[in-house]
Amino acid sequence: MAIVNPDLLKDPFVFNSDRNNWMAGGGVHTWSADAGTTHTWSFTTPLFICWLAGRSTGSASHQGVATYNQVPAQSIPIPLDSVVYVTLDADNNATLGITVCAGTALPQSDNIFVLCSHRNVVATPNLNPLMMRWGNSIGPGQSYNATSGFPTLGFAGNYSGVTWTVTHSLSSTDVLVECLDNGTPRNVIWPQNIAITDANNVTITWSSSVTGRVIVMKIT
Repeated sequence: MAIVNPDLLKDPFVFNSDRNNWMAGGGVHTWSADAGTTHTWSFTTPLFICWLAGRSTGSASHQGVATYNQVPAQSIPIPLDSVVYVTLDADNNATLGITVCAGTALPQSDNIFVLCSHRNVVATPNLNPLMMRWGNSIGPGQSYNATSGFPTLGFAGNYSGVTWTVTHSLSSTDVLVECLDNGTPRNVIWPQNIAITDANNVTITWSSSVTGRVIVMKIT
């Protein structure tokens, strides 16, 4: 038997609590550290909105084939004091589209599902976290891995050549970079130069072609 709670209509940032819905997936969620009051929320795999009471895969006409509860991977700019939501429809076999609106303009309807909000909870607006429906907060320039349940703080990959162009996607220039050779056991090796190209990329240069592995760890 489903547990039903009264609708909470007075706070536009909290709604639809009585439908026993939840969200899951999305792969790696990143909240950018853009200047100003608009940051960008990105997620790398589809996000799923799960409905209880027989609505996990759609209405009777869509059982087993429905995609109506999926939000495709994407990047969404979210201004301060805004809410991100989707409109659920069990009879429309299309992926869900995201809507961003001011919190006070959030529609109050049975089929509205809030995904996250960007509110002014700290003194400096560009330091506000992204507050997710599932209870996690992601700080500016930080990532959260929805699969492992932990922030994404590191990257590792294999490279070969005189120049290694490493895309770590950690959204930070405060990173530690270590290079390893291709031996067994691996040994730490030192390149000619390591350039922190930008918040998501590192360029490693060698005097001659080298095959090995690079590890990038985010500090902040």
